[in-house]
Amino acid sequence: MDTSKELASEQIGSTTTQEEIEPFLEETIELVQQRRSQGRIIWDRFIRNRAAVVGAVALLVLVLFCFLGPYLWKIDPNATNALSVSSTLANPTLAHPFGTDDVGRDTMARAMVGGRVSLLVGFT
Repeated sequence: MDTSKELASEQIGSTTTQEEIEPFLEETIELVQQRRSQGRIIWDRFIRNRAAVVGAVALLVLVLFCFLGPYLWKIDPNATNALSVSSTLANPTLAHPFGTDDVGRDTMARAMVGGRVSLLVGFT
């Protein structure tokens, strides 16, 4: 390995002078200043990939829906209203955007709680 370094230094020393090397050293300083970090390179490649950006936005929406949604949507996911036949298996309305199940529970509230558990398992 040392012999290859010696050969390289002999080739450089015999064919080039200090005056020929100096312009390249100046350009090297400019190139070093223009270098990007590994994180910046990864971020730039990620942003250029539309499918990755769409997937990240969808994941962010799911996380917000599942983790912040129950604080905004105050309906208890386990509250049953089975006594009222009209509230069981109801179609989506403003009061229940995903409708209700066969026991009268709000499906959107249950989706938020179930999604939270699924996301925690997936991230773990």
